[in-house]
Amino acid sequence: MPNKKHETGGVPERLRQITVETLPVEVPYIPDVDPYTELPEVIYIDKTQADGMGRLAVDGRQPVKLLDMDKLPAKGTVILMNVWVQADEGGLRQGIVADCRRYDGTFDVVDGLKEIDFTDQEEAWDTLEMQQHQVVISAVVDNDSKGETRVWGDPAFYDAALHMAKLVNKESKKHATAEADTKKQNKKSHKKSKKSKG
Repeated sequence: MPNKKHETGGVPERLRQITVETLPVEVPYIPDVDPYTELPEVIYIDKTQADGMGRLAVDGRQPVKLLDMDKLPAKGTVILMNVWVQADEGGLRQGIVADCRRYDGTFDVVDGLKEIDFTDQEEAWDTLEMQQHQVVISAVVDNDSKGETRVWGDPAFYDAALHMAKLVNKESKKHATAEADTKKQNKKSHKKSKKSKG
């Protein structure tokens, strides 16, 4: 007799570590880095991409966690989202969009086609693995010098990047509203406690 409580084979999804390579579609995530790791160790600029103009890139094995506006890292972060867009030739294209508006730092420029030095076997294998798992960011959302939101990168991902920016803005607004409500509640309860003491 089949067990009605048996859902599916394998393990529950919540137990799986999500990485850049396995990002769900249209859900904002941030790199899950420990306090001793700097963001430029995880994300970098590959100068060989986009005909030498460079593109942001990240190791696809990098763990990520759901965006939580209450728990953003003090040093800022980059928000990543997996998107699918309609390609000019008719099919669908998948890519990662990065919202960098909450990151004040810069990223190192790396030569993605640099020759590998096999005299140091350990470093050579690390480089080979990094190249094998490299995920190039399709589009970047950031603020220009006037503070206005702009999109850089593959034009095919322009609309998807703007859609992501709106999603993040919505989350940010919800967070700000909740924070303001909490402050109001705290002020009210503080006044009440003062009156009861008086």
